[in-house]
Amino acid sequence: MTSAVRPAAVAGSFYPAAAEELSALLDNCFNASSLGPGGAREPDPSIIGGMVPHAGPIYSGPCAAHFYARLESPVQRIILLGVNHRTRGHKAALSPWRRWQIPLGDMGALAKSHPSLPPGSVSLGGSIITGGGLVFVAGTIDSFIRAFDIETGKELWKAQLPASGAATPITYQTTTEGKQYLVIAAGGHSKVTEESQSDALVAFALP
Repeated sequence: MTSAVRPAAVAGSFYPAAAEELSALLDNCFNASSLGPGGAREPDPSIIGGMVPHAGPIYSGPCAAHFYARLESPVQRIILLGVNHRTRGHKAALSPWRRWQIPLGDMGALAKSHPSLPPGSVSLGGSIITGGGLVFVAGTIDSFIRAFDIETGKELWKAQLPASGAATPITYQTTTEGKQYLVIAAGGHSKVTEESQSDALVAFALP
């Protein structure tokens, strides 16, 4: 193994590749599915561990949700045990990766002419990391700027831009009021004719 990051291998197959769709599916497992806990959350402090099925949320999500709904926060440790379905060797193995890769954005603007595009998008802009551990990037074809937690990779925020930010965001802090701002040139890319073009310079005030 040459990398500490596990590439996404089946995103978009038995679970959605887009973060919003995956979040909605998990909400359904916990709250709406007739097979799930129906929104009930009853933490049990006596639980010190448990095992849940791994077949993917569309198959076993509601069943797993029953267990997760009984856990007290925060969870101290999660162990992923990979079961060997198809090949020779050990029946199961622990994952050696410390982090997992997920697709960034999507290329829906190109979907009509290229319907077989995989999940995720090329990024035609750079990213920046703040001192507080946030990663900002805006180079995807879907014209969003996003913020991620550098440790967990969780998407914390996103905002629609008039065109994709084929550039690297900048951040600065004012000397008078101490307010921090995030700025991105959202002009699109002249070679990607399927997406919007703009001359906008967009600024966001950070909380």
